[in-house]
Amino acid sequence: FENATEEKTINLGPGDVCIFYSDGITESRGSSEEELGYDRLKEIVGRVKEETASGIKEEILRAVREYTGNSNVEDDMTLIVLKWGT
Repeated sequence: FENATEEKTINLGPGDVCIFYSDGITESRGSSEEELGYDRLKEIVGRVKEETASGIKEEILRAVREYTGNSNVEDDMTLIVLKWGT
């Protein structure tokens, strides 16, 4: 495990957002069988980054449900949103 991880320190300021997610979010498939993907996730977050952490989480999950057409998910989904205070 130690050989596969790397420790880094980053400075975060007011309004910065960190999102931790499992592949079940980005690998969610739409009606065309195309995955939601990292770029779409980034675009969603870009649109709602001014919301609270809870609001960002809800918007991401709403967008995933909309993208998949509310179909059964094939993978687990984990989503953690942290937002530093302003």
